[in-house]
Amino acid sequence: MPVRNKIYNIIKPAADADFVNDVYYQVYASSAASPTINGQVVSLAAGTTIDIILESISATANVFVIGDKRYSVDTSTSLSKYPEP
Repeated sequence: MPVRNKIYNIIKPAADADFVNDVYYQVYASSAASPTINGQVVSLAAGTTIDIILESISATANVFVIGDKRYSVDTSTSLSKYPEP
């Protein structure tokens, strides 16, 4: 997982959220909306940003998800130049 430094690489409309390939940490509403976020209906005023680890979101107009690509480690976790025992 990338370092959580609040500099993210992805912004997508909520309807296009891809929870298989991406991880989202913020929800932004460009105008007033009431999306369902992680199973709860949330009323958002225009210009509102919520910091949250997003698990699900409804396809709501004017609502965007912000995050990063999901990374996986596919190599040795050892910092040594020698093979793991």
